[in-house]
Amino acid sequence: MDKPYPEGATSSSSLRTAHRFTTPLVSILGPALGGAFMIPHPWIGALLWLGLFQNLRFAAFALFGTVLAEGILRLFQISDNSPAEGNLKANALLSAIAAAWLTEFSGIPVESQIIVVASAVIAVTVLAAAMLRPLLRANLPPLVVSYCMISVFLFAIFPHWTLSAIGSMQWWPVPSTPYEWLITYFRTLGALLFSPTLGIGMIITLAILLWSRLVFLAGTIGWIAGILTAVYLNDQGVLFYWMPTAYNFFLAGAALGAVFFVPSRFSLPLAAVGGAAAALLAAGFQHLSPYTAIGYLPLVSALTIWVAICAQEVTENRIVRRNRTVDLPPEAAWQRLNYWSRRSGDSGPFLIVPLCGKSRIAQGEDGQLSHVGPWRHALDFQLIPVAEPGFYDGMVMAPAGGFIERIHDGVSDNPVGVCNYAENWGNYVMIRLDQGGWALLAHLQQGSIVVSPGMRVEVGAFVGRIGNSGRSPTPHLHLQCQSAPELSAPTQPFRLANFLCAQEANQPFLHWHSAAMPSQGALVSPALNNPTVQTLLASAAPGVATWNIETDGVVPKRILRRQGDTERVSIRLDPSGQHILHGERSGALIVEIAADAWRVNELQKDCSPLLWLLALAVPSVPYAATPGMKWDDLVPLLSSRLSAGLASFVAPYLSAPFVRVRCHCTTQADNDGRGLTVISEIETPLPGLPSRLHCRFDRLCGPVYLQADFPHGSITYSLLSFEPGLPFDH
Repeated sequence: MDKPYPEGATSSSSLRTAHRFTTPLVSILGPALGGAFMIPHPWIGALLWLGLFQNLRFAAFALFGTVLAEGILRLFQISDNSPAEGNLKANALLSAIAAAWLTEFSGIPVESQIIVVASAVIAVTVLAAAMLRPLLRANLPPLVVSYCMISVFLFAIFPHWTLSAIGSMQWWPVPSTPYEWLITYFRTLGALLFSPTLGIGMIITLAILLWSRLVFLAGTIGWIAGILTAVYLNDQGVLFYWMPTAYNFFLAGAALGAVFFVPSRFSLPLAAVGGAAAALLAAGFQHLSPYTAIGYLPLVSALTIWVAICAQEVTENRIVRRNRTVDLPPEAAWQRLNYWSRRSGDSGPFLIVPLCGKSRIAQGEDGQLSHVGPWRHALDFQLIPVAEPGFYDGMVMAPAGGFIERIHDGVSDNPVGVCNYAENWGNYVMIRLDQGGWALLAHLQQGSIVVSPGMRVEVGAFVGRIGNSGRSPTPHLHLQCQSAPELSAPTQPFRLANFLCAQEANQPFLHWHSAAMPSQGALVSPALNNPTVQTLLASAAPGVATWNIETDGVVPKRILRRQGDTERVSIRLDPSGQHILHGERSGALIVEIAADAWRVNELQKDCSPLLWLLALAVPSVPYAATPGMKWDDLVPLLSSRLSAGLASFVAPYLSAPFVRVRCHCTTQADNDGRGLTVISEIETPLPGLPSRLHCRFDRLCGPVYLQADFPHGSITYSLLSFEPGLPFDH
């Protein structure tokens, strides 16, 4: 059976909604235990308590420690905002369990045991709170390092209790069959909670699977790599008790392969490296400090994670990217970041073409002449047609908003074919960008600069004229971004935004790009807004729209409606000004009226077929649209033939995970704001997708007509009525 559309659209808002309906008790206990396994979801964290309650003693002390830590945090008004990174209550809970395990066979009264547990919880809460801000400033996740430090201290000052507790634990021989290895896998996961039992290990596995299958896969790969490393060390004669610490292999693999780095084709090898590194680190700790617990605590995985994060930041490695949204499942975090990076590029800032009219990229990024090494992120623009020798009159615009950092305007222009090697940049303007970094406009005409240091400039503001000063043999404009205000500072990546391209200089510039980096030789021009189109698209109002639905021939079953059916769509504005379109199902389509285009930002799961087809038809419409203009865009739908869950599971490892659409403006809006028409063709062939869509916009109402053509039929939506509403009326 054909699937009507690929599932896997962004669902972060639904996750936040689920969090909103948690009870106060679940909101405290769930993240406390879930944080130990990097699971911030309150209800999934609460599921882990079912496993913990297999040992009532541990559960009771864990509950006591969590409540005590919550009281301390509230008393001193300490914020605990890192649910997936080993939050403060997670440190307290693990310390309570460790103290309960330590004192179980100590022979001291229950009252004394409670005092030991309370002391450990208070100490770890204070230590974790003190370490939280420095770690976050260093861009390192807090994890459960505070718990490790307090536990090492406890086990060191009470060695007899520690030996008694170790002697009471039931360990097992090295497995030899696949079934025994499977049991070992589950039992080692429970060792983090001092409960290496099959039951609690299976509950932990279930909770991780409910949260994220990507985390489970990465963690399992890390566990396998760590086990292989441990077995190899044993075979080489190294005494290594790996079973009590094997959960570290899983945690390191999960953290590096899915949680703290965005999942990708490189994340699974990284998970394996993390698991193996954790095994080597644990073996080293056991030999360097054989009489302490340092080699058995999650300090091993924490240090492995920290080293990997520091290495990624120091080397500026772009093969793997840091995940800053750890409150979402890695599948949702990947889809949000990867979709926008593939749509607009993951390297900012975003700059406009700084010249009026048509120009050619005389030298592009990584050019063969001067755009090399640390200064490779730069573009040279040359006006077309090329000006007569000795004549330069192109207007240079500010490529983005910011403040003028410095200028230089005393270098004479060179005769064509001659360079001034004493002045590298010639006359220049440097702008400190609102987006971060600095933009340098160089080789300007002497005496043409009209801005001064400290002046505020907006995007498109006139700053000077194109020239031939400095190391420039022909009139052109050099544009680069850099991370420091010094002229010799290395450049940083950037993207050109909202521009047009053409194949030949004598052809119309009708290929629009939202954001891209043009190659050397490309012909570009700034995309000027069409006032009629901008007014039409920007006037889309909130309210309630009623659509008529008609079908012809055979269409996919899940979007098939009876002839003459209607559908109501409510449109409202959120506080940031985005349009939220809700159909008859729970999902929504989120649209932004941006500075350059009408643009789909998010398509949630379970949205109505009308909204899904609308996202396919017009993922974006530029304000510069004119008849004949074309543009390519991505739709936030996974380009997979698999079911929803499997599609989101395999998508991070695919080279082209999203549906691509080619849009074509065929009709411009008239003076009454009616009739802007866009025809789109799906470039990603998948069962159930339409091959062609036809959408029309009118002023105030937004989309008013939508037709989707399938191989054996079509479905048409026509706006019957529109009732404007209040902007923020829910």
